[in-house]
Amino acid sequence: MYRIAKILFRPASKLLTALVSAGIAIAVVMKHWRKLSTADLVIIHGTGGFGYTISTTDIVRRERPGQRIVILFGHMPGTHNLDIYKIWPDVDLIFVPLAFRKPFVRQFHPDDPDARTEALFPYASQWRYVLFNLIEFSLRVLLSSGRVISDNAYYRAIPDEKIPAGRPPLDRWHPFYFRLFRDVPAKRLQLPDKERNMISDALRQVAAGDVKKCCLYLRLRASKDLPDAYLRSGGGVAEYSRAVKSLNDRGYQVLLVGDRNLPPGMMDEFNGMFTDADSLKVPASLFYLYAATESDLLIGETGGGFQPGPVNGIPCLLMNVYPFHIGWPEVVLYFKALAGKDGTLLPAEAIFSRYGEEVVHMEQTVVDNCAAEVEAAVIHFVDGVESGAILGVPAQDVAGIKPHFFSAAGRSHISPIWLSLYGVDGPQTAEERVARAEEILRQLNEMKKLD
Repeated sequence: MYRIAKILFRPASKLLTALVSAGIAIAVVMKHWRKLSTADLVIIHGTGGFGYTISTTDIVRRERPGQRIVILFGHMPGTHNLDIYKIWPDVDLIFVPLAFRKPFVRQFHPDDPDARTEALFPYASQWRYVLFNLIEFSLRVLLSSGRVISDNAYYRAIPDEKIPAGRPPLDRWHPFYFRLFRDVPAKRLQLPDKERNMISDALRQVAAGDVKKCCLYLRLRASKDLPDAYLRSGGGVAEYSRAVKSLNDRGYQVLLVGDRNLPPGMMDEFNGMFTDADSLKVPASLFYLYAATESDLLIGETGGGFQPGPVNGIPCLLMNVYPFHIGWPEVVLYFKALAGKDGTLLPAEAIFSRYGEEVVHMEQTVVDNCAAEVEAAVIHFVDGVESGAILGVPAQDVAGIKPHFFSAAGRSHISPIWLSLYGVDGPQTAEERVARAEEILRQLNEMKKLD
């Protein structure tokens, strides 16, 4: 009986969701009409997750400095941070909801049954395209058509760029953005003082004073049915806890954000020097925005959550980086590993030259970073930042990396720890990797003692 009721409810729910989201869209346009009517450019951004609220916004404000810009994003619960408009000083972000949460239910996402988010009522995924096409058409009628553009049209207008073979054509925005990032300065991202002070006071209280801060962004998105997104997820809290202790030893309070939670009691175990929004009992949306824009260091994984760090000039280390052509301006990269059919880990040059173009591997297995190499990479990074040392090897100088890889185009750096572990003459076993990582870690700690 329950299954029959659920089947009967689904089409009614989809229709109700469509009608409610359409009504809210009209109300949103009316509420923000003054901003829309006076904007130099309105982008109708019906697709894209959280990362695009950073990348699209930063691209357009650098490409069109001084212009009044409004971006309308389609909002799915669990994919966007609705407070993100607060950090942008020169672009207006407006959200139009496309689906709605069920009350009191956790652990569901339209593309990800494992993500830490709340469940949605059944909705028609194609409705987002219909609704945002209607919004675009209406605003083109009400405003001059040259001032209104869809996100796809905006990205299609970006000049042609050579990109890795596994990427869709619209991804040529990466090298375009990297040049803008280098050449066009932009204002710092920051929460209003009220929210900043609320979070900083809570952090100060659990750490017993003002200390240095490190944002730790851990990604857990999509499912194995969506390997291109799932493989960009990285390790859990356990794989990073050793590195967190090393950061604590160097005076850094670590702020966990993203798709992972601290286990109950762990903040107390770390004496307030490892914390998250739930442990502090502060809004997760504001805690993330504070951590990502105010920290002294940012350690993250390959998702949109790390992107505010480079914008604000925060030294950034990306762990568990995947695919192997990825990169970002002003960041240090620490890639995942790749295992062949026999289970041994491939050397760096083979990874880049043979498999760097790919986004999903059919015969090889992508391997996450182990705890020892995470700790070694973090220690090398933080000690280098504090001493002013060179943090990594320029990506364009690494054997196998091609000029059109995003790591080369973005002038990223590769962690010397990764190159030490994987820049070997032949394959190695996972056990050999761990042993070598522990030895590198021992050497780093010995060098620290000598200092």
